Amino acid sequence: MKKDRNIIFILPTLGLGGMERVVTELSNHLVQDNYIVSIVTLIKHTIQYDINPKVELITSDIDYTGTIFNKLKIMLNLRHNLKRLKSEENVFLSFGERFNSLSILACRSLGIKEIFVSDRNNPYANNGYVNDKLRNALYPFAKGIIAQTTEAQKHFHKLKLNENILVLNNPIKQIQYKGDSPKSHTILTVGRLDKLKNHEELIDIFTVINDDTWNLVIVGGGELYDHLKSKIENNPLQHNIFLEGPKSNVDDYLNDAEIFAFTSLSEGFPNVLIEAMSVPLACIAYDCKVGPADIIDHNRNGILIPLKNRELFTSELKQLMNDKERRNRLKNEAIKVREKYNINEICRHLVDFINTKTM
Repeated sequence: MKKDRNIIFILPTLGLGGMERVVTELSNHLVQDNYIVSIVTLIKHTIQYDINPKVELITSDIDYTGTIFNKLKIMLNLRHNLKRLKSEENVFLSFGERFNSLSILACRSLGIKEIFVSDRNNPYANNGYVNDKLRNALYPFAKGIIAQTTEAQKHFHKLKLNENILVLNNPIKQIQYKGDSPKSHTILTVGRLDKLKNHEELIDIFTVINDDTWNLVIVGGGELYDHLKSKIENNPLQHNIFLEGPKSNVDDYLNDAEIFAFTSLSEGFPNVLIEAMSVPLACIAYDCKVGPADIIDHNRNGILIPLKNRELFTSELKQLMNDKERRNRLKNEAIKVREKYNINEICRHLVDFINTKTM
């Protein structure tokens, strides 16, 4: 892509979230590399990220209600905003599974063909009948799809959603690494407190191992906070299990821990896993349908456990807790994700893909 061309990112909001962070980092990096970048948001919100002032921001004052009329209003407003950005020199990239179809409609109604979509969800997730039907009907009209995992790429090819599909992982966020500072005997997990993240099972696993020389720390907020808090209060290891709630200083927790345990049952692309590996931590994760297998090479840079095999997860975690040499061996390989998921590499692959498909 020529550096005198615009790349226009379209996404629902710039509120807190992995997708929003990624768009922010891509935009900031691209303008520093002398690309012309705009961000168009679809829904009224408060911006939570620092955007380079060179990035043009086009925001919306429409509240999201989820009704068909509301989505039509959002699409028409997007079309209005894109009208002045319509140019043969501009490329559009939409983020957000539930809104990508609206972006395609808005672009195609204006005669804009250079529209790519980034589909970051678990490809097997049910986004609702209407959303899935719109995706299946409209994704073929995109110039290409950016998927996060090889499993998603295979699934999209199987559905014949598009011939041009790039697997592009998220860049690692900037973390304040503390180098060789002493680590505590802490097993850490980070994620929203819901059933899919499966924290309750991790608590049960830690309880079965029953080693009070280690602590389990859970960082995140969500609907199961009170339930998990009650479970911990009635646990024989309650003084070794810490439910921290949502935290803005997750980097401090990553730097302090020794092991990262990930019992999630479903993922799109688990950013926190590559962040933990980059510190580095010795990581152990369930091989849920999408995500961890793209990141962890079993027994080389982490440990990958067949989904729902609690017995094996328990024995492997216990062994990891008792074997410092193995932890260090895994860490020495895990830290290599810093280069693989470097923002420079991610942007290079993105630009190469867009250049190839718009020539």
